[in-house]
Amino acid sequence: MGGNLPDEALAWIFERAAGHPLFTVEYLRFLARQGLLWNDARRWRWRTPERHIIPVSVEALIEQVIAAAAGSPPHRAVLQAKAMLEPGVEAARLAVVAGLTLDELQAASAHLTRSGVLVDGEFAHPL
Repeated sequence: MGGNLPDEALAWIFERAAGHPLFTVEYLRFLARQGLLWNDARRWRWRTPERHIIPVSVEALIEQVIAAAAGSPPHRAVLQAKAMLEPGVEAARLAVVAGLTLDELQAASAHLTRSGVLVDGEFAHPL
């Protein structure tokens, strides 16, 4: 993280993730995306989340991220195709299965990478 997180943020994350590394990372990403945990170039800052914006489970948190990332038909098509195909499939085959051109595939994959759903062209984690 490039510095120490506030104790309150660490406690909040640990209470929900119970030390599970994947869940810890997802809650950390959630807090950063919501603007509740940020770095002002000197130290990490924390604002306690309101109850109504917190997903009730990690699965719900991941579902929320995927739903936000899959906001357009090409984005959904890439996610659906990647879910059916083996990891490391070549771009041309992925484009055919997704029903996209290579340019559309590249644009959708770039969006999904910026959204944190894909890392190096593959799902960020196996859930």
